[in-house]
Amino acid sequence: MRTTGSPRYFTDEDVSDEVILQAIEAARFAPSGGNRQPVRWIVVRDGQIRRALAELYLPLWQRDMAAFLSGEMRSGAATLGPAVRAANDFAESFGNVPVILVACVVEADLHVHMKDSAGHPNFLGGSSVYTFVQNACLALRSLGVGATITTLICEREAEAAQLLGIPDGMRSACHIAVGYPAGGFPTTLTRLDVEALVSYDRYSDAPPPDL
Repeated sequence: MRTTGSPRYFTDEDVSDEVILQAIEAARFAPSGGNRQPVRWIVVRDGQIRRALAELYLPLWQRDMAAFLSGEMRSGAATLGPAVRAANDFAESFGNVPVILVACVVEADLHVHMKDSAGHPNFLGGSSVYTFVQNACLALRSLGVGATITTLICEREAEAAQLLGIPDGMRSACHIAVGYPAGGFPTTLTRLDVEALVSYDRYSDAPPPDL
């Protein structure tokens, strides 16, 4: 958990189906509402499809990058310049990653309170989806494989669904770039201290006593 991170640079080494399936085999034990297990996976290896997904991704990232640089969008990175540069490099090479894993959700398998008025997954639906996604990323990490999650392409849902053959009644929840990290895994990750994350009984901005 402390060294998984989100690699932005990958080697050209292939990630075998055996490794991918081993990670998904572990991920499938994630909890979900009513144990309905609504997540389905698409393993994208075809170069043409990967590049088409990258063409959807890049302009969305460029929009967000402009917002970061102008100060309109907040970042938690300690040093914005290097973080944006790495993310920009990632966006420009997204179509070249060895594998793109697409986590899809079966809408009918979500509880009613996990859907909006149109019957599509709302924020709560993630509780039955992203547990599987994080399990997959941790499983890949244990196998020496990096994984970086993006939800930007979900803004272009209809186009991505057409590319991937996703039928009505299913939606993509995220796209995961998968590959062997070019620079290895991080040894230190910058995160908020526990004291900044925890309060007792009622929400408080003050640090908890004697944590």
